[in-house]
Amino acid sequence: MATKKVIDMIARSTSTLSYDDYLYLTGESPDIDEKMQASVLRDYVLSGVKTSVNSGLAQTSTPYAGANPEYELTLDANNLDIAGGTIGLTDYIVIEAVGSGLTKKMTAANVLAAATGAVTTVTGGTNLTASPTAGAVVVNLDATLTGLTSVTSTDFVGALAGNVTGNVTGNLTGNVTGNVTGDVTGDLTGTASIATALAATLGVTAGGTGLTTVAKGSVLAVNAADTISAVAGVTNGHVLTYDSAADTVGWAAPGHITTIEGTSVLSTSETGTAKFLRIDGDNSSSWQVPPDTNTTYTAGDGLDLTSTTFSTDLMANGGLEITSTELSVAVGISQYDVAQFTTGVVDDDFLRIDGTTVEGRSASEVLSDIGAQAALTFGIADTNAVKIDSATVADNDYAKFTASGLEGRNASETKTDLSLDNVENTALSTWTGSTNITTLGTIASGTWEGAEVGLGYGGTELVGETDGKIVIADGAGAPVHLDVGSSTGITILGTIATGTWNGTAIDGTYIDLEGIEVKSTGETGGTKFLREDGDNSCSWQTVPSGATAGFSVAMAIAL
Repeated sequence: MATKKVIDMIARSTSTLSYDDYLYLTGESPDIDEKMQASVLRDYVLSGVKTSVNSGLAQTSTPYAGANPEYELTLDANNLDIAGGTIGLTDYIVIEAVGSGLTKKMTAANVLAAATGAVTTVTGGTNLTASPTAGAVVVNLDATLTGLTSVTSTDFVGALAGNVTGNVTGNLTGNVTGNVTGDVTGDLTGTASIATALAATLGVTAGGTGLTTVAKGSVLAVNAADTISAVAGVTNGHVLTYDSAADTVGWAAPGHITTIEGTSVLSTSETGTAKFLRIDGDNSSSWQVPPDTNTTYTAGDGLDLTSTTFSTDLMANGGLEITSTELSVAVGISQYDVAQFTTGVVDDDFLRIDGTTVEGRSASEVLSDIGAQAALTFGIADTNAVKIDSATVADNDYAKFTASGLEGRNASETKTDLSLDNVENTALSTWTGSTNITTLGTIASGTWEGAEVGLGYGGTELVGETDGKIVIADGAGAPVHLDVGSSTGITILGTIATGTWNGTAIDGTYIDLEGIEVKSTGETGGTKFLREDGDNSCSWQTVPSGATAGFSVAMAIAL
């Protein structure tokens, strides 16, 4: 290709360049010609776009190695100055969305609504009241502040119109530039500057007297406008008078009053009946006897009249009485008396008679007085209070304990509870008996009026027999009735365990002595043998001397 000068080259009609297109440039130093890739030139141009501090702009770029580079400018809220002063609700506020990173604008009203909407509950604290607790909440400072340990400020400017009735014991270090129109009734123990100000002479216009000293016996009087002076006494017996001509107050002689003693006007040298002091109209007074006007007295309600003496008309049992010549209330606890309370009775007290007065007792004291519990413990344990533990208790029910109290049981349920389900309600006086009784216990008393009781049932079947009969079994279980003297032999007889035989001698055939022990009760003195003496008796005899161990004696016992 033929070489052309740059000026002779065809101009490009568009700005579209591929990143790998080349541009030719001539260097200034050294003076050489070079080629430059379009992406490098683009990066060179874009790198000249700068963002300044607090501009709110942030710059990002892409590399140019494989494509045309791109620079992006975005608004960065962190790069902005903080605005001072105030803003309106329609002013915009720049925000950065969390997550997307997008920068947005929002009115101050929307920001405020979002912030207040996030508040679900506002709770007032000490001396602060929040109402309502949600929504458009208004927080007010209480009219009365309590629990403050200190109030720190620079200058307090304003009028204090309230009354300070407590003691001000702290130091007042700020400036009070308003008006103090309230009363200071507490003690001022603050700094010397306050004490000095209060120690100065306080004039009349400031509520003081303007005086620094007052002599004993003087009276403060205003004898000139806005001026208080001390009028000292001079002459004994003078009285304080007002001079209308001079419009002043001072001490002067008492005039026509010659003697004043306490609060009484004395009538020295006056005698006779009761008198009254009359002004005679010539600047003098005189004691006069009251004229007799024949006054008629009439006793009104509640009064009695005897001659010219009134007395109280007391109604019987009216609660009033005369005590030491004075009308008083009949005090006490008897009928028609008015009860008097002791000291210490308060609202909600219970009343208790204490001697002749009424005293107040609290709830806890009343419980102690009557030995009651402040709170009942329900249950069925010892000392518990028992309560109904059933919703179906009815009239005429029987009471039955449950684990927690009492329940009602009717007659049928009570029989079941006592395992008396089979008991029938039958009157014994009219009961004719029953064939269902097959077992009977011991009959301790009573008279048997039925048929004779057989031998097999513990009876004798002996009915209507004559005296002297005995009953024996015949060997087959049937009874045999015998006379005492019957010749019928008793062929079966059981063992005779005790008793004394008083009959004829028993034949030896019927006595087996083998293995039978013959006791020698009362015999002492060595070994003996039983000897038959030949006179139908026996006796214990000493064994003869020289008898061997095998000594034996033939004995026959006749009984």
